[in-house]
Amino acid sequence: MSIEHEEVTKDFSDCETAHIPEDLKGFEETHCSQQNIGVNDINTENEKYSSKCYPDISSNGELIGEGGFGRVYEVHSFKSKKKYAVKMVKTKSSFLLEYKLIMKTMMISQEYFCKLYMAYCKSDGAFLVLSLEGSDLKSVMVSQPKKKFSTHTLLRLALQMLLAIEAFHQTGYVHQDIKLANFVLSNDSRSRIKMIDFGIAKKYKNSRGDIIPEDKYQKPKNYVGTLNYCSLRVHNLYHSSPRDDVESWLYCVIQTVDGKLPWHKQSNGDQNIIAKMKHDIRLWSKEELKQHKFHAFHKLFAVIDKWEYYDKVDYEYLKEFLKKLMVSNNIDNDLKYDWEK
Repeated sequence: MSIEHEEVTKDFSDCETAHIPEDLKGFEETHCSQQNIGVNDINTENEKYSSKCYPDISSNGELIGEGGFGRVYEVHSFKSKKKYAVKMVKTKSSFLLEYKLIMKTMMISQEYFCKLYMAYCKSDGAFLVLSLEGSDLKSVMVSQPKKKFSTHTLLRLALQMLLAIEAFHQTGYVHQDIKLANFVLSNDSRSRIKMIDFGIAKKYKNSRGDIIPEDKYQKPKNYVGTLNYCSLRVHNLYHSSPRDDVESWLYCVIQTVDGKLPWHKQSNGDQNIIAKMKHDIRLWSKEELKQHKFHAFHKLFAVIDKWEYYDKVDYEYLKEFLKKLMVSNNIDNDLKYDWEK
């Protein structure tokens, strides 16, 4: 059993329904009935819940997202017609991790994270009812005429993503899957973004706020996260820390500048080739950098590469770096974002 699983199950040994808003009363009875699904339908070895659970959600809701840990549906309340996102989770351990982190992030900042309305975890399955947000940044970017963002949009997005990452790290966890697809437009304000999907987050600090030593974790057998965005350290099977989330953030910024990553043509996902390209990009000459618009951010590789597992990320330096770029590019915060035009 991994240390992450031990920590989570210790805090949440038995989950029941959380607070339910008035217009969701009856949601549990409507969508969470046993449907003749019993414990024999659950793969207890892997803690997997039956795929036959909650046919009302999967048949009537609109599938808006899917990953290794579950599916996300858009649903609406029969009473108020208000729309919600329902994340159906495949395993109890992944549910507990997401539930814990969503509760933590809501206490830290509701500006950069989704709101939890209801949580359900019993023998027949588990799901979370969350605020329904907008499209993810990758989808928004490729929908633009040039399939990339303008300077005044990408610089403000870069700062917002960084602020969300900084806030998330206050939970004592590392996200481990920072990418454009895991940031969405907020429905509270179309000029604000929110971070989503904590399914593979890893505990970095204990309850006392001390960094958990690397040797307390099992040695990774493979990289964790999304290949195009994971850090060089993660490629080399080191345990991730906040600096690795920030390196992934830098790859996100590069992608918004050029519309694609330098290794985007590696469609076969050759890990060794992509890792080498991430290494080589740090060594590019001025002539090579001139061929790419992200040259202004290139110096951040040297800054991030100095940070090791136990080092504290200098968020203030990164924020000031972005703000100076905004000033030099005459960025007006009142300008409409690309998708608002």
